[in-house]
Amino acid sequence: MLSTSLERQIGLDDLHDMRQYVNDTLLAHGLDEELTASLVLVVDEWLTNIITHGYTGEFGEVKISISFDPRDVHICIQDSGVAFDISSTTTAEKEMSVSGSAEGGLGLTLIRRLVSSITYTRLESGWNNTCFHKSLD
Repeated sequence: MLSTSLERQIGLDDLHDMRQYVNDTLLAHGLDEELTASLVLVVDEWLTNIITHGYTGEFGEVKISISFDPRDVHICIQDSGVAFDISSTTTAEKEMSVSGSAEGGLGLTLIRRLVSSITYTRLESGWNNTCFHKSLD
């Protein structure tokens, strides 16, 4: 399995650089432009949530790991912000967000639609580890 990672302090002004890193990495490993664009959007939405909610708009440390095997790509993002398990929101909350009846949540719905699966772990170090898996089949 091939893998690469990046670790750095980021704020909202750094999202472009992070998107570019993910874009360049995915294209360099042979993913097509459409799939690359959708995964870059997933990373952008997740990093925006981390900065806005996990770090309350301040700078914070993140680690992005991207790994590839012949049939899958995995993007794991670690942060030390407030714990948030994306799978912990209920279906009703998701539907309310999509219908516009409640504020927020559209980015989470979009993320769920663009990936094959999502896993979340709160590490012993206190960091969040959220992994997005996309099947290449």
